[in-house]
Amino acid sequence: MHIKERKLIALLVIIVIALSLLYIYSSNVKPEKVNIGGVTRHIGDYVEVKGVVGYAKNITNGVLAYIYDEKFENKTILFIQFSKILYPGEVVIAKGQVINYHGSIEVVVHREGDLQIIAKYLELNLKEVLAEPEHFVGMHIKLRGNLSAMRISNYFEFTDGFNLIKVYVKNGYFGERNVYIKGYYEKGIFHAENISLQYNGTCVNLDELAKYEGKVVWIHGSIISYFYYGYLRDSLYSLKVVADKNLPSGYRVLEGEFIYNAYEAQYELKLE
Repeated sequence: MHIKERKLIALLVIIVIALSLLYIYSSNVKPEKVNIGGVTRHIGDYVEVKGVVGYAKNITNGVLAYIYDEKFENKTILFIQFSKILYPGEVVIAKGQVINYHGSIEVVVHREGDLQIIAKYLELNLKEVLAEPEHFVGMHIKLRGNLSAMRISNYFEFTDGFNLIKVYVKNGYFGERNVYIKGYYEKGIFHAENISLQYNGTCVNLDELAKYEGKVVWIHGSIISYFYYGYLRDSLYSLKVVADKNLPSGYRVLEGEFIYNAYEAQYELKLE
C-alpha cells in the first residue's frame, strides 16, 4: 500500500471518528435555551430557540427559514440540513449550533429530531392582526370571534386546464362548473355578463385574453372553486373571511392564511 493511500485512509478514519464524537456530543449535551434576540451572543454554542416561521425556502441541501420572536421584534435564520416542509405562521422549536456564515448569523439544525413544530397556526386576536397586518401576510393564523352570516362571493376561480383567471359576476354564481362565459377582460379580471352550459361559437383562450382587453368575448373552462364570505368580529375589530363552503354564523375559531386581496384592496383570512 502506497504512503498516499495510507494517509488518505488515516484521514478518513479521523473524519469518521470526529463525526461520531460530534454526534455523541450533540446527542447528550443539552442545548442552552436562548431568546431569538440573543442568538448573536452565542456563536459556536449549541442552543435551543423558539419562534414563528416568517419565511421558508427549500434549497439544494436543505431548508432556509427565518423565524421571529412572538412580538416580531427580532429574527434569526435557521439552516435546516434536511428536507422539511414549513409554512409561515407555524411555531417551531429548533436546536442547533450558532454560526457566523459570511456575516450572517444562523442556527444550523442537523437532525430531524432537533426541529419540532409545536403549532400549525399562529394564534392571535383581531386587534393584534389589524394593528400591523403587513407582518402577518402569507402566514397561517388562528383567530376567534363572531362570524356573520356568509354570502356567496361575486368572484370565482376559472381554468381551462392550463391557465387560471379570476371571474367577477354580479350577485354571485353557484351552479354547474363546466361552463361558457360571455363577458370582457379588464385589469386582470374577467367580468361575466352571461354564463351558459352551451355555446356554438368561437371561444378565446384564457392565455390570450389580454389581447382582447375591454372587448366582449366568450371563454370556456371549469370553475375551480366558489367562494363564500363573511366577517369575523371581535369588539371594534372586523376582518373579511373567505371560504369555499358556507359556514354557520356565531362564535367561531377559524384557521387559515392571512392574505392581502389586491383586487379589493383589503386584508382577508382565507380559510383552508
